[in-house]
Amino acid sequence: ALLIIIIVAGFALCWKGYSMITDRMKGPRWDNLVPDMKQKTLDLLAKAKAAGLEVMFFEGWRSIKEEEADIAKGTSKLTDPYNTHHLWGSAVDIVFRDVAGFPSWPPANDPRWAQLQQIGESVGLSHPISWDKPHFELPDFSIAEVRSQYGYNYAAYLADQGVNVA
Repeated sequence: ALLIIIIVAGFALCWKGYSMITDRMKGPRWDNLVPDMKQKTLDLLAKAKAAGLEVMFFEGWRSIKEEEADIAKGTSKLTDPYNTHHLWGSAVDIVFRDVAGFPSWPPANDPRWAQLQQIGESVGLSHPISWDKPHFELPDFSIAEVRSQYGYNYAAYLADQGVNVA
């Protein structure tokens, strides 16, 4: 009986970890995207699937603390954490899934990236950063313009877009 409990508990923990990795469209990374970004992301995912690409939403909105941490770790090439579309709810990262359903980043020269970029552009997203293959953003969004009106108050901007930032 103890062995069965251990096996069931182990499976439950593995499943929870698996769903935390593969079901990322829950919580602030998804909820804090502006509505247009959400819709275009859904369109991108649907068209990519229809084209036979196994992709998933990996990242969207990121908090200022997450942005600062990425800069400190060197995983971001930015120096100003307020100068990213992710913070303002207008960017997502879409990655591929491996055979087990986990996130996967193929080599930069994998032709699927170019196919994904074309699909993103067909739904009205831009892919302006050549080295950041998973990154898509709203093309008509200007951080400079938004910051001229909202300064550093990304939460006020998002609220004005109908996003309730917790």
